[in-house]
Amino acid sequence: MIGLSITGDKTAFLDLQIAGRRLDETLRATVRDMAREYNGRLKAELSRPKGGKQYGASNSRIFRRTKRKATVFGKPVTIRAVTAVQRKTRAYTASAPGQPPAQRTGNLLRSVKVKFPARQKGYGAKVFADRGIAFYRHFLEFGTKQRIQRKFRGKAVNRSVGRVAPRPVFSPLQAQLEAELQRRLTRAADLFAAFSG
Repeated sequence: MIGLSITGDKTAFLDLQIAGRRLDETLRATVRDMAREYNGRLKAELSRPKGGKQYGASNSRIFRRTKRKATVFGKPVTIRAVTAVQRKTRAYTASAPGQPPAQRTGNLLRSVKVKFPARQKGYGAKVFADRGIAFYRHFLEFGTKQRIQRKFRGKAVNRSVGRVAPRPVFSPLQAQLEAELQRRLTRAADLFAAFSG
């Protein structure tokens, strides 16, 4: 049988346990605070005015995911579909390549979410754009290759329809905040080491 005995000052051991719990809470709070800060900065960058091409107001079609009720073989079912919706758009200024994306519909801004793991699963935090709302988020972040239209109304055309230049917003902010998070966590660990040493 293996036993553990503590010799010396028991209050020092208890103080060390308390300091360890405080360090745990400090690290968790630091990660959560940085995730909230990242979320706020991200939304501020998306909301900021842009300096690209200006578009006037127009009547256009946009595509939305919808659910429709239908009857199949006498049973009611729900069908998911993508439908074109007529929409009046207001004038807006697009983002220039390299700038964060401009807001046209506000879907990308609304899609930004923060998730924290359960306490027993660690210190992580996740800030992301929900792909169900803004499925195109990675096209804007990293850009696209040259796109070729193969057919138009049944005829072969093989013409270039352009590409999307990168408009990063997640990557630059992540690099800044990772360095800041590293500095804050190191400071918290140094304070714990100074206490226990």
